[in-house]
Amino acid sequence: MTPPQLPSTGPDSHLTEVPRKASDLLLDLEGAFTEDKVTVQAIFDRLERSAFAIVILLLALPNVVPNVPGISTIFGLLLVAPGWQMMTGARHPWLPGFIRKRTVERAHVDIGIRAGVKVLHMVEHIAKPRLSFLTGSPYYNVLGFFVLVLALILILPIPLGNLFPGIALVCIGLAVLNRDGLLVLLSLPAFILALVMSALGAGLIVGFFYFLWTQVSGFFSGGS
Repeated sequence: MTPPQLPSTGPDSHLTEVPRKASDLLLDLEGAFTEDKVTVQAIFDRLERSAFAIVILLLALPNVVPNVPGISTIFGLLLVAPGWQMMTGARHPWLPGFIRKRTVERAHVDIGIRAGVKVLHMVEHIAKPRLSFLTGSPYYNVLGFFVLVLALILILPIPLGNLFPGIALVCIGLAVLNRDGLLVLLSLPAFILALVMSALGAGLIVGFFYFLWTQVSGFFSGGS
């Protein structure tokens, strides 16, 4: 089993590291813990610099396939913190103490890893190091801003509004993990479409409630 990469130091030192597939990083976790329960902090410590990208991938992938209505709001809320931290230049996720100390059954961790690996195998073959400067500073901070905006869009109750944000987030996660600047560029059309769809969806929702309000107001006005 290949040991995890040591943490890097400079803001762009990750550009000199040999990238590893997200599925390989997750497989490193399987069987890595001997305790019956594993803390969230221990999992993130093993993932190290790749934690941001893997968190984004795992929270974004469910949004590009049919899922339970409203669940994208939960994924959006969970993505706000990683987006903000990337935007401010953080290289390692910061989690509140009560989350870091939470424990998960080791068996559940292994089940989640195997499920995540199956999904990642379907998408990660398209990523490889190219135009790597687009994943370093200051573009890394810009990608964090994109993640934050996309997370806020996912939170909105917009019908079918999770697809384009999900696609953009998958591209960003794979790009950061694999230093793939081409995927950064490919995320831009999906990001723009996500903004357009959210604006249209928000307009339809506002228009619907305005129409409903005028109907209700007219009904009571007519009856008085």
